[in-house]
Amino acid sequence: MAGIEFFRTVMGRKFYEYDVPQLVDGIKRMAAALEKQKEEAYTWILADDKMPAKEGMYFVYAESQDPDQYLNTIAWYDPKTKEWTLIPESWAEAITHWMSTPKAPFKLPD
Repeated sequence: MAGIEFFRTVMGRKFYEYDVPQLVDGIKRMAAALEKQKEEAYTWILADDKMPAKEGMYFVYAESQDPDQYLNTIAWYDPKTKEWTLIPESWAEAITHWMSTPKAPFKLPD
């Protein structure tokens, strides 16, 4: 195709007029979804508003008997019983907030 500019061909016009906008829209949707996931993954959630849907380990914030102290630890949540188990076991007044734990770090291949 020497001498003919790609954007002047039927295929080139289709690429620039249809394919590129579709790719840009897809990238924007993926970026928005990743941003939303990032925001939701590491935000404290009020336990009165929502509890985890899945059984597993979560970061929790709990009140203690001393109003100047608080407990920030990991707990196991069981949605069937709707109960938290603190890890390590300790006494807490009430778990007021929770958030997902981050995914394990990955190791790049050698």
